[in-house]
Amino acid sequence: GFINFLPFDAARTSGVRLKDLSVSKIRAFVRDAKQVRGFKMPLSARPIDVLTALELVDEKGRIANSAALLFAKRPQRFCLASRVKCAWFLTDSVSKPIADFKVFDGDVFELTDQARDFVLSHISRQVGEHFQSIAPTTYELPERAIFEAIVNAICHRDYTSNASVQVMLFPD
Repeated sequence: GFINFLPFDAARTSGVRLKDLSVSKIRAFVRDAKQVRGFKMPLSARPIDVLTALELVDEKGRIANSAALLFAKRPQRFCLASRVKCAWFLTDSVSKPIADFKVFDGDVFELTDQARDFVLSHISRQVGEHFQSIAPTTYELPERAIFEAIVNAICHRDYTSNASVQVMLFPD
């Protein structure tokens, strides 16, 4: 059991237990997955049944590391490098002073939202005319592209590495 041939997220090596996972995060995931993807699990499903349906628990009851990344109360307890560092530079290269720097912790959903919000707060935007108390906002970069880039960085990274995902913004 000490040699692992699976990627970190599929492995069951970090000792995640059911009590380490947030029932409210699992329920919120089921609710959203039902609405968006037609997930067939009832909202009242037991957490272990949801994990089983998602293939995040094996026949021996061992919980996959990815369950911690998705649903743990404290995900960084199981994977310290599962964080996102965001920096906003005033020049076109990595240099000091750094205009803003944040380190975000949380599950992968929270990391994605926090990093996206950081980027959106530091890029140029145009606010259109108000229409029934709603003003359309257009960013210099497409919001969907920002979101996709951050999701890809968080989801496709090597979680066995001690390095964090880094998001760096430059004027150019």
